Amino acid sequence: MDSEYINIYHIKSLINTLKTYPLDEKQYKETEDLEVYLLNFATRQPKKEERIILSNHITRLIKNLSYYENKGA
Repeated sequence: MDSEYINIYHIKSLINTLKTYPLDEKQYKETEDLEVYLLNFATRQPKKEERIILSNHITRLIKNLSYYENKGA
């Protein structure tokens, strides 16, 4: 079992921040997909395979946040 703890509340906070920006359709869908995927971990930590998927979602989240924060939107 993985010992690293995933804080879904922090990820949810980042999602909420991103949703304050004028997202395009693709960014909005990616954000919604991540939010739905996080529901899987409301009562447990992700397994190794799930962490890979989650990591990809979080990478896109961070890229989108960075885009808007650097843009000054």
